[in-house]
Amino acid sequence: MTEISGAENNAAKAATLIIQKHGKNSGITYELLNHVKSLGLRLSNGSVSKDEWEKTLKVLEEINSSRISQNKTSIFGKNFAVTNGQKIDFSADEMSQIYQAMGVEIKSNNNQSSTTTQIKSNSQKQDNSKAIKANIEQKSTIKPNPQKHTLTTFSLQNSVEIKSDNSVLKADAIPDTKNDAKIAANNTIKKVQPKTIKEGDWRATYQSYIPANKTKYDRVYNRIKNNKDLLNKSDTKYLANMVCKLSNQYGIDPEIVESILANESHYVFEPWTMNPKKKKYKGVMQVGPSIIRSIYADTKDANNKKLTAQERREAYDHIHYVSDQKRIDELKKKYPTPEKLYEAIKTDVALGLEVGIMAYKGSLSMNKGSTTAALAQYCGSQYHFPSGALTASVDPIPRKIYPIPQYSRA
Repeated sequence: MTEISGAENNAAKAATLIIQKHGKNSGITYELLNHVKSLGLRLSNGSVSKDEWEKTLKVLEEINSSRISQNKTSIFGKNFAVTNGQKIDFSADEMSQIYQAMGVEIKSNNNQSSTTTQIKSNSQKQDNSKAIKANIEQKSTIKPNPQKHTLTTFSLQNSVEIKSDNSVLKADAIPDTKNDAKIAANNTIKKVQPKTIKEGDWRATYQSYIPANKTKYDRVYNRIKNNKDLLNKSDTKYLANMVCKLSNQYGIDPEIVESILANESHYVFEPWTMNPKKKKYKGVMQVGPSIIRSIYADTKDANNKKLTAQERREAYDHIHYVSDQKRIDELKKKYPTPEKLYEAIKTDVALGLEVGIMAYKGSLSMNKGSTTAALAQYCGSQYHFPSGALTASVDPIPRKIYPIPQYSRA
């Protein structure tokens, strides 16, 4: 189901897709195809080919990554997962990109006449290049540099521009070619602004970091970069800095921390992963309320008969977190109760990772330093340590970390 914004339905206008289940046929691509059919738009080959669908999925990933980088709500989850009834708003520019990838003929209007733009095969481009070049020269609003150019651009109403080879490009990006001089078109083409990190964003704290172990840092960095779940690759540096810095403060192998983070969150830091409904485990490391109560508890209460058996057990388990008591006391000043800390990790990425490292260290202590047993207790049967991540010659597993290292801000 589709809602259209704009004067003409067959132009690249803003649209809202509403995901609906149609038996086995459902999902964002199915709704996009229905959207094209409902507008009566023509496809270059009569249907969307496999290559065109692959291009469409790539465009959707780029749009999704762009929204995440701007701290906007993402379109879909892992493997393009969407929910029934979900509304997805696309701007005119985004729909233009999607149409181009699908091979849709795009009709755009100006004051004098209308032009139909279509993504054609290489043979079709050569046949139509003269006609398109003449049309461009007539309607162009950008004056090229007197030097020799192989590129002529103009702005259309539906925010696309056409090269002389009849291929469609985004209007806010001028191709950078060796033979082309820079085109001064500030009045018609937007400048791409560098990404800014807002104050309070977890990335701001981890923009720079000098690793204590460069080899270990590089391995963590490469594993994050090559993780297929990470949609926004520009976050690789910030994630590697955060994982390595916090791991070193708590004396834990950053590769183990990175693997747990990837396993628990899949690098999707959204409300449905950090604060899933009807599930007690929260944050990017999926920590439960009982563990947080044990972290905050006092071992003296282990024999307090006025408390419930559960409370006495949580007080007893605090002995496994005493290595981080200095940091726990600091957290209590900002989050006086375990309930407040539990609420905070639902939205705070860095804090969620830090509390998760504490929880893992508690598992290490309970299992007398055995990493294999601690990982099994923390992640359960879902945990699979990546093959080749740690080798026996460098960092053997299974191994023991005992006594448990103490927290240090250094």
